[in-house]
Amino acid sequence: MTPLPEITAAQRRHRRLIRRRGTETGRAAIGDAATIIAGWSEPDQLHERRQCRIDSLLATRSDHTEPLERRVEPSVLAMVDYPEVATLATLLADPHWRSIASADHQADRLPFELEAARRLDLAPIESVVGDRFVCWEEGQALARRSRLNQQPGYRGPEVWLPAVGPVR
Repeated sequence: MTPLPEITAAQRRHRRLIRRRGTETGRAAIGDAATIIAGWSEPDQLHERRQCRIDSLLATRSDHTEPLERRVEPSVLAMVDYPEVATLATLLADPHWRSIASADHQADRLPFELEAARRLDLAPIESVVGDRFVCWEEGQALARRSRLNQQPGYRGPEVWLPAVGPVR
């Protein structure tokens, strides 16, 4: 039995994500989720779970003169963050949740943020400017607006003109 079964479960979620959403969408979601989780790990939002996994991996070490995280290689840190990355990636790749995340107004994104917090077992996510999660949401909203602007007849969120023929 592996000392970290949640990493094995994360690998299953990752494979399921690729199978359901496709390789390109799955890879993009994993990459985005890894960036977000790494940002949250810096200010120690996930510190307790992360440290527990690190301790489990490095249980054979006897020298504890400095904090374990400082001696751990980046690949090990990526592995201990992997369960949260795989969980968040399934949410980021889901078309339903992605459409909510791409809302124009921050208040309309609240259900998405609450779902992310629930799945990751975190306190509700605060919308802080510069947070990688909020930046991802803003990027989704910008991409959605860009696609709308390319549609024939679209002249803003409230005005649609006929795609063909003169306006009467």
